[in-house]
Amino acid sequence: MTSHPTSEQIAEFHEAFTTFKQNGADIKGMEEAMQDLGQDFTPAEIEDLVNAMEENDCRNSDIEFSVFVTRIMWKILTNELIKCFRFFDTEDDECADDDTSDSEVHLRGLITTANLRYILTTKKLAKSEENIDEIVRIPVSDSESMFDYEYYAADIAEACIGTFSLVSS
Repeated sequence: MTSHPTSEQIAEFHEAFTTFKQNGADIKGMEEAMQDLGQDFTPAEIEDLVNAMEENDCRNSDIEFSVFVTRIMWKILTNELIKCFRFFDTEDDECADDDTSDSEVHLRGLITTANLRYILTTKKLAKSEENIDEIVRIPVSDSESMFDYEYYAADIAEACIGTFSLVSS
């Protein structure tokens, strides 16, 4: 997991972007582009990506491609962060007494800001210790420093990505 695309990813994204543009730059084209990338986005996520492309259309293919890559990286990183956060999520004590089987896991949807800091550091998602401090301040946490990771994952991913430039070959 990384917050910035590798040169290989940029090449894959460019192929997917070409598919998207050739197929009318619409929802169907985005679905095909995401399939080409091996991404399994929901119809709502596909629609959000297309809307973001339309909102940022500046009639400049380089800018459109940059928006495409940024939005795709944001979505991929959001999904990856949620997977990491779930690893640190603990079973909800209230669910332990109900009639469900022992094999079911009842996630609370909460992790600590210390877990967030650990993920950002070990996955090298932040540029500096100051950047980590800024990102850790995003979630509103209670007295135990717990936060709802599903709610804040997209904002955290956006802060990790920040801005980056794509080098044309």
